[in-house]
Amino acid sequence: ILMAPFLKHDAPTMRPNAGGWSYPLLRRIIGLSMLNTFRIKALNHLTIMQFHMPAAVLNGPLGDTATTAYSFRLNTSFAPRSDYLKDAAALPPFLLIAGSEDEAFYADKYEPTLAEATQKGRYEIGPAVGHLDIVSAPQTATAIKEFLNDI
Repeated sequence: ILMAPFLKHDAPTMRPNAGGWSYPLLRRIIGLSMLNTFRIKALNHLTIMQFHMPAAVLNGPLGDTATTAYSFRLNTSFAPRSDYLKDAAALPPFLLIAGSEDEAFYADKYEPTLAEATQKGRYEIGPAVGHLDIVSAPQTATAIKEFLNDI
């Protein structure tokens, strides 16, 4: 089950700068990538991506748990490899859920992009749902239940 997944910084699903949500620290990304080429990983804990989290989230009851930055290590661990379509082709049957109002990604471009590599996906686009809202949208729970019941 994939919820509004990041595919790659230049994937067709990506809005420029994640719709203004992200601020990549490019010089640090380049430097750490070069160090990692030589298997030097001592600085992988450093921040390489900062997020402009909405004030409503930060000031909300769980604001102290919001992820406002990614380290090089975290970013590397969750991102597909450069050939994300090859990674997608290796997936078992999957459900991809995104919101039609996703601020970071073009939700309507997931299916045409991933269908190039695999026909094993099922795609659910929640109407009037944003990037952060997809987690708690009622249709998300329904789609997940239906998907799990079908396997």
